[in-house]
Formats: sequence, structure tokens, C-alpha cells
Amino acid sequence: MVAYKFFEKIISKHANTFYLASLSLPKHLRYDFWIIYSYCRLVDEIANNFFIISDKQKALDEVYQIKENLISAFEGNYNKDNKIFLGLKEVFKKYKFDIKPFLELIDGAIWDIKGIEIENLNDFNKLFKTILSGTHDFHYFLLYFSFSYLFISQDCSYSFF
Repeated sequence: MVAYKFFEKIISKHANTFYLASLSLPKHLRYDFWIIYSYCRLVDEIANNFFIISDKQKALDEVYQIKENLISAFEGNYNKDNKIFLGLKEVFKKYKFDIKPFLELIDGAIWDIKGIEIENLNDFNKLFKTILSGTHDFHYFLLYFSFSYLFISQDCSYSFF
């Protein structure tokens, strides 16, 4: 059973505007939204806190453990006691997500922690893509998730233009 109050506490504490907006979503979608937000927050916090603790290897070990847990949850095999990955396991059962955006978030954290320098245009393109999909702007992913679900579930075609 997923502990939705746990996820509500995370999003209401760290993203008040997103939390208030999420209350307008249907309950089942809102709960899944909170779970995904909590995962994004977990990865982002490790990358941000690295600068405080200054232990690069410890931060990288945590990120690699998150990656392992994420893959396990995605494959439906996660059976440890971390509420975030138990929640993600349930979300992955419901929706046909590509794991790539979730992994790109981890790549963004690794870039932040390692402090990788840009040496050529290819590095710049990778960094730019990571920033857009990674730790700095994970809110876009959540919005995409919400709108995609709403549009698909309504079996309607919408245009923003």
C-alpha cells in the first residue's frame, strides 16, 4: 500500500505552488504526481546537498543507489522499504513510462556532483539536454506527465496553438 500522506508532505513542503495546482487533478493522478515529484526531489536534494557536505564519492554512491532502485522499481522488482521507490513501482505498473527521463534526472545529478567541464559542442549539447530534463527543471517533466495523462485519458485531441 502506498503512503500518500508521506508524498503529500514532501510536495507541500518543497513546492507549494505545485502542491496547490496538484489539488485540481483527479485523486488517482494527484497521488501519482506526488510520487514522481518525490523521486525528482530526492535526486535533486542529493545533487544540491553535495555542495554542503563536500563528499563527492558519498553523493555519487547515493545517486548510483537511487539508479539501482529506480531500475528495480521500473522492472517491478523493488521490494525494499523506501516509500519513494515502492510508490514508483506502483506508478510504473499503471503507466507505460519510458525510463529515460527518470535516468536523465540522475545523469543531471551526476553532472552536478562531478562538475564535468564542457570541452566541445557535444558536451554543451549533452549538458543543455540534461539541464532541461534533469535536476534543474524536473517540473517540466511533471507537467508533461500530468497533461499527457489528462489528454490521453480523455481520448481527445488538443492544441495549444
